[in-house]
Amino acid sequence: MQLSRKGATTAANNALQALTNGFQGNADDFQVAYTSRNFNPWHSNVALANNTGNFTITHSAYLINQMNGAAGNPLDPRLPLIATRAATATTWVGATAGRGTGSGSNVSFNVNTWQSTQTAPIVICTFAEAKFIEAEARFVANGGTATTRGTTAAGYTAWQDGIRTSMTKIGVSTADATTYLNNAAVNVGAVNLTLSNIMTQKYVALFLNPEVWTDMRRYDYSTNVYRNLALPENLSPDLQGRWIQRMSYPSSENSRNTEVARANFKAINVPMWMFAQ
Repeated sequence: MQLSRKGATTAANNALQALTNGFQGNADDFQVAYTSRNFNPWHSNVALANNTGNFTITHSAYLINQMNGAAGNPLDPRLPLIATRAATATTWVGATAGRGTGSGSNVSFNVNTWQSTQTAPIVICTFAEAKFIEAEARFVANGGTATTRGTTAAGYTAWQDGIRTSMTKIGVSTADATTYLNNAAVNVGAVNLTLSNIMTQKYVALFLNPEVWTDMRRYDYSTNVYRNLALPENLSPDLQGRWIQRMSYPSSENSRNTEVARANFKAINVPMWMFAQ
């Protein structure tokens, strides 16, 4: 699907063909294992620091608002598993991107949140991701765009399977997953499914996976796809008011491989992976 700019239908059909040889369940997930001696880095570098009151990294308002009921969706049962909140809080509030500690956020990682326990895996590729790739591919192959509704029955099932599989992986009960999927705001039916439904749920399921950034760049950060998405505050002047599209070469590359680095340099706001609308 990363090649969709070169031909959306062809990319979708190729993805669907490749998926027939792909993951068949959560047991196939590709991930890096950690132990009680070799800690998960989110545990050692983030959760332990947060426990001492030293702010490091936290969940964005955009992510939390997809899960806390504020964006028209029901409360997502994954939320209390991937984030903790202040003991006195009655709502979930994520950090405003670019504002840092002054954003009023009340959520954080701790030693018990799913991605930051001692032995939590670093997840690279999952069955849930495969189901969302299938859902997007079937939507696109059916003629879907960022502004249309409707997919095939198989595409809708793949989308639902992506949500349920994501929930199962991190420990959501079958009953809670079913309740969420049956909520009218989620159970929209194949004829009403949108690309926004697909990509937003993929964004949630792939929390901390950089592939979601590829998706956002591919769709040029479209608010038709990622509703209510806004540029971070205190944006780098180098971006000239535009979304970041790529990372700069590291200083070691510029010093040790200067000729190639300079020949291939592009500013960080030059589009990459953008989907042709």
